Amino acid sequence: MRLGRFSTEQIHRARQTDLASYLMSVGVPLVKEGSRHRYRDDKKLVFTKNSFYWNGKNESGNAVDFLTSHMSEIGRANLSFRDALSELVGMAGAEKVVRAGCYDGSRGSMVSSNNCDATPKVFNTPAFSLDDVELSTEQSRVIAYLCKARKIDYSIVKELISEKLLFQEIVKFPCQKTGLDKEMYNALFPIYDGQEIVGAETIGTLTISRFKGIKPGSMYGYGYSVTKGDSIKYALFFESAVDLLSFMDIVKKKGKSLDDCVLVSLSGLKENIFIETIKRLGNSVVPVLCVDNDEAGDGFIKKAQAKFVNIRISRPEKLYKDWNEQLVAMKQP
Repeated sequence: MRLGRFSTEQIHRARQTDLASYLMSVGVPLVKEGSRHRYRDDKKLVFTKNSFYWNGKNESGNAVDFLTSHMSEIGRANLSFRDALSELVGMAGAEKVVRAGCYDGSRGSMVSSNNCDATPKVFNTPAFSLDDVELSTEQSRVIAYLCKARKIDYSIVKELISEKLLFQEIVKFPCQKTGLDKEMYNALFPIYDGQEIVGAETIGTLTISRFKGIKPGSMYGYGYSVTKGDSIKYALFFESAVDLLSFMDIVKKKGKSLDDCVLVSLSGLKENIFIETIKRLGNSVVPVLCVDNDEAGDGFIKKAQAKFVNIRISRPEKLYKDWNEQLVAMKQP
């Protein structure tokens, strides 16, 4: 079984690559601590051989997972799955460049070494396009995940679907046992710049394969957002699209309404989304940080308050880590 001319063996080898060595080779600042490395700017992001563990975010994975979903969180661009494989497969000294003739970016595949261009070129991830995503004609799995697992009101989910603010993505991957393609389904939250979709936040709907992040090629400084009202006076920032929707449901459950505001997901705690969104909205809009009740949220608030003076804070009740946890507790019988 091959995926875009990468064999199953190559994919396996890429996932087993020494992730810390690769990151240091491309200039990511890591600090060695015994047999492990940690990210210089976040001591909770730890690398052990081919794996990463991000304490506080409850996220972990292999080398391919990190390159495709988390590079943007350390100031780099996320790579597509094929680009990540190209970087990691047969990494000799963790080279930073892909020879245009050895890896054909237009075809997403390796070609004969006889056709290699002698001039190395940096491979750039193409801009995100919804045309490159396989969308499902129905949204049953996304609805089940958001409404049953996350307890978000069906009317909110249904409205997002009708307004093209939520899609169901089909992702195909090779089964390690049979070698045949299998399908899984993701909740895809499109990121807009005006009427144009310029990126997407995504989260897996399978309990056994839960992941989240921003799609490779998504526009820098933009996050998933939902606007309420005809004018914007407040910008509310959340750590994820799920927390954003949970907050909307909590407000609704309390009999209140959201008016004249935009709700924005930071897809983690991406400072670039926060800063660039404020720049676009202008000084008349008041930023409101609605981040989690944890150390990472505390740190983000301190950084933001050091740069902006008119910031307001609205966090979940102290009993709960995040807005979805609070929502789930509110809906318990």
